[in-house]
Amino acid sequence: MKKYIFPLLALGLMTACVEDEGNYNYKHLNVIEIEGIEESYAPLAYMDNVKISPVLSGSLAGTDLSNYEYQWHFCINTHASHVVISNEKDLDWHADIAPGVYSLYFTVKDRTTGLEKQQRTTLNVGSPFLRGFLVLGDDMETGQVRLDMLCMPQERDTAYAESVITDPIGLVGAREMVFSGYGSANEDDQFLWLLSDHYAHRLTFGETLSYIDEFNESGLVELEIPHQTPMQVRDVFPRQGSKNAINGTTQNRARTYRGLILDDAVVFCNVSSGGYGGAINRYSAVSNNYFKPYPKAFIQPTIPFNNSNLLNALVYDTDNQCFARMLGAYSTYMEKITDYYPGGTWNLEIGQDNRTMVYGENGLNLYNGDNPVYILAKDNDADNYYVMYFSGHYSYLTRRYYPTKSPLYAVDKAVAVDIDKASHYMFSSNRLVLLYSVGNRLYQYDYTRGTCISHEFDGDITYLESDYSSKCSIKEYFLATYNDATGKGMIYKMEVPDIANAGFSFLDGQQWETTLKVKDIEWKWPN
Repeated sequence: MKKYIFPLLALGLMTACVEDEGNYNYKHLNVIEIEGIEESYAPLAYMDNVKISPVLSGSLAGTDLSNYEYQWHFCINTHASHVVISNEKDLDWHADIAPGVYSLYFTVKDRTTGLEKQQRTTLNVGSPFLRGFLVLGDDMETGQVRLDMLCMPQERDTAYAESVITDPIGLVGAREMVFSGYGSANEDDQFLWLLSDHYAHRLTFGETLSYIDEFNESGLVELEIPHQTPMQVRDVFPRQGSKNAINGTTQNRARTYRGLILDDAVVFCNVSSGGYGGAINRYSAVSNNYFKPYPKAFIQPTIPFNNSNLLNALVYDTDNQCFARMLGAYSTYMEKITDYYPGGTWNLEIGQDNRTMVYGENGLNLYNGDNPVYILAKDNDADNYYVMYFSGHYSYLTRRYYPTKSPLYAVDKAVAVDIDKASHYMFSSNRLVLLYSVGNRLYQYDYTRGTCISHEFDGDITYLESDYSSKCSIKEYFLATYNDATGKGMIYKMEVPDIANAGFSFLDGQQWETTLKVKDIEWKWPN
């Protein structure tokens, strides 16, 4: 067959040289021009709408747009895959995509000729998850844990975003969150603990929130003593809200040491080491008698929580009903906190008074740095309740912890109605009052004056806690409710007034509806 190729080519070349005397009809095509699209747009993911109104003109059609078809699409990672978001000329699209950089294309097609004109712009989609309040709770429809967020970008309106974890794994039984990051430039050291009934997961804490690992699979703690499995994380300390020194602004979490309270162990480490040491919840280096810790730590920041000691971290021994302090960064045991000056109406070793701590809370003192530890206690052999609190400091000179105790306040149960049935307690650091909830009713008991007021909500109270982190305020607190009949919940930002018996104060514009049964709220802001 090859012998026929070259003659045919030659013939073609010959005919191409012949003068063409034919008649042709040329048609002018409608050339489309697109204006009014900027080089880039910067919406916030899940919050903003991208609005673009292109201006079109045709070389033949002019401003007549009746013969055009439109398409808006953006590309994900590569140009091989794209997502169509609109077939209208003017784009008004809610940016329901993860933060990142995307290429956005606008295509105009002439129906008559099939010719297309396309213009590209860039979407620099920012994260709304850098600043605001994370909201953890149970999604009652799915029965699973869900993490939402009250997004509060600076100079923007607050927006409520649902399901902000990028890769949810179907946890059940929401419990609480702890942010344990510190002032390091290494983002790997800044993560959020998400605690559920049976597991503790670590999440990234940057522009997006995604799972890192589960605590028992991380290898962070390997206990040689008998312990509960799987291990349950009850607290990570110091958590944000634990302030340092007198000005109340420096976070203890800016330091590199961290402690964990498990169901049956207290351990600590330097964050950069990547692992925790052995259990230290005992009173001598050779003892095999480990006490059961209360599920929260108490921080006394008059002594900086720094790289050389953990002396200001207190834990509560529920077996002996007393407080214990850490002796140093490398200690393998702890020391009981005792009254340096004996006497008074109550003993710091609460068990010595035949009492049990029902609830304990770390308060905030903005004036001298001695954060109070508030205690609600009960007689072991009678139905009597008491409120007391103390603060203190450690002396390097005498190597002793010096507590300063409050009077003992007996609770008048005829006034503090159903205090023994409460599902949530919260001590105020602004005034000497104890807030507690029973069902859908919130009580505020002034234990120094023996007075009590209450407020009824539409749903049962599922969450009650001070907000020390977002503004370093000793007044503000969160309360959340859930109504089983409607499947709706509410989040309220409130404050404890300065004046006694002034009623309950709801902050204007700070009430949000949710479908979660809220269990915890955590402030998020990287600075």
